[in-house]
Amino acid sequence: MKLAALYNADIVTGKMEQAPKHPTDNKNIINSNHVYFEKKDLNIVQRDIFLEKTEILPNMKYIDAGACAKIIKKSIIGNIRFYENYKLSTDQIFNHMIISKANSFVLSDHNSYYYLTNFNSISHQVNHEAVDLMMNAQEIISKYLIDESVIDSFLFHAIEDFQRAIHLSIFADDKKTYFCKRKELKADLNRTIVKKALDRINFNLYWSNHKKIRAIMLKYRMIDVYILSKYIYRK
Repeated sequence: MKLAALYNADIVTGKMEQAPKHPTDNKNIINSNHVYFEKKDLNIVQRDIFLEKTEILPNMKYIDAGACAKIIKKSIIGNIRFYENYKLSTDQIFNHMIISKANSFVLSDHNSYYYLTNFNSISHQVNHEAVDLMMNAQEIISKYLIDESVIDSFLFHAIEDFQRAIHLSIFADDKKTYFCKRKELKADLNRTIVKKALDRINFNLYWSNHKKIRAIMLKYRMIDVYILSKYIYRK
């Protein structure tokens, strides 16, 4: 609230930290660092959200892609609402709609939100609609890119979200046979947004060799190797 008032900022984002249980201390709240962005520099923020990694602040590993850990000015929200019919990625859509409309943004490494993982939530369960929902969400988000400088990082994120989606719809379902998984993955690789992302993939953006290897498998349609790697990874 102090940062929002100090800069009259449209959005203030703090750090979201994954926590296995409810935290009992506030040691990270004091002496936090922050950076102010004007509208002309918001492409940097959106780029790092898509890359799922940031070096803007030394004590911050990534900027959360959703609505968590944020203060948003009511006038910026206006008539923007969550997509009620989407059970996955709704917060991502909302977030990028808001950022594309904002004129100012403050990023702080203040621990503003502790995320307690619920393995029984819909985002951790088998969902045969996951690919449809999450890839449709990426199509919507593509309409809210700030400028051309974020396209490659957006496509990076689309590939990562595609892999999360196929995990929920294909690989998390132990009842599906190998051949069924192979058939579905082959079909899903032909989705418009997935083909576009894989065709244009920029491997220089990859900050993780693990992520790069998986993306290479998908780009060159190494379906059997990819499926085998998923089995090995789960074990």
